[in-house]
Amino acid sequence: MKKLIYAATVAIVCLLSSNAYARQPKICREAVFVTTMHCAKCEKKIVENVSFEKGVVDLTSNLDDKTVTIVYDTARTDTLKLANSIRELGYEVKVVSDNEKKKK
Repeated sequence: MKKLIYAATVAIVCLLSSNAYARQPKICREAVFVTTMHCAKCEKKIVENVSFEKGVVDLTSNLDDKTVTIVYDTARTDTLKLANSIRELGYEVKVVSDNEKKKK
């Protein structure tokens, strides 16, 4: 009986804490990175890998300008972590701009 009460208590606490997190306003920023990608394969590698980083909301790339534009949730990541994720793929990267995008 004690295990059942304990399990129910834990479940209620989890539900309440997740509900409180969901109500917090999401603050997103848009950062533009210049990279050393030089071909479509490089672009694909960056898009496929960085899109799944924590906090990435949207990602677009432009091979002609060698830029990657990332909209991200500031509560989950920042430009340093995003730049490092591109660097880990073997590319040099520089942050060109980082602006507040929208609130949800």
